[in-house]
Amino acid sequence: GRTSEIDILLISQYGLLVIESKNYSGWIFGSETQKMWTQTLPVGRGRSRKESFYNPIMQNQSHIKHLNAFLGEYIPTRSVIVFSERCTLKKLQLKSEDIYVIKRNQVDQIVNTICNTIPNEELNDTEILNIYNRLYPFTQVSEAVKEQHIRDIQTKNTDVSTSINISAQQQECKKKSEADNAEKSTLCPWCGGKLVLRTAKRGGNAGKQFYGCSN
Repeated sequence: GRTSEIDILLISQYGLLVIESKNYSGWIFGSETQKMWTQTLPVGRGRSRKESFYNPIMQNQSHIKHLNAFLGEYIPTRSVIVFSERCTLKKLQLKSEDIYVIKRNQVDQIVNTICNTIPNEELNDTEILNIYNRLYPFTQVSEAVKEQHIRDIQTKNTDVSTSINISAQQQECKKKSEADNAEKSTLCPWCGGKLVLRTAKRGGNAGKQFYGCSN
């Protein structure tokens, strides 16, 4: 009952190129397997703030999955994530050969590279036209459908943000609990006095260390 919106779809004799466009600025950090990526933006006086956004590779994988399911046949498909020239791509970790993360001024170069690396044409003119005709009606949806899609995305982003905040709180609680337990382990269970490390001077445990109450 929900929709998935593809920004740009290139249909050619070499298969499908699914392009996700991101008009972001700042520094972009992320990896193929991270659910959330980070955008770092300057706020002046040498300071910056960080914003999280859903991994665009995973977002585009969802587009491709639904696209292939609709077409009902195997067609070679490649995922291209295109960022604005206003941003700087920092420490992006990719491992798949059919995924590209680039800036807008590299699109022409990447399309040519992809086409040149495919030895044989995958689709003929008739097949290209058939795919186009099947998909074209979905580019003509009503404003109501578009508005509902935006509402669904906003709801999903709110849910993800809440989940991240809860997770952060859980981590903080865990750290506090571990710190409390560590502090308790250094106190005498009988009187609450501080435990100190001592060395046994006689008996069967001579030379061995143990914790004893400072009181």
